[in-house]
Amino acid sequence: MKSFTLLPTSSISGSAEGYFKFVPGRLADQKGGLFEVQVARFPVEVQDYIY
Repeated sequence: MKSFTLLPTSSISGSAEGYFKFVPGRLADQKGGLFEVQVARFPVEVQDYIY
């Protein structure tokens, strides 16, 4: 991911957006060129509990 932004609120929340980089095949045995997939902005919140 490329960025994470906290919002100025009473709870800890924010958003993330950016891109993932992929290589077809495996890093050790690439089957094509690097390509990026864009990830749209989505909300991120810190919960009171963690599973």
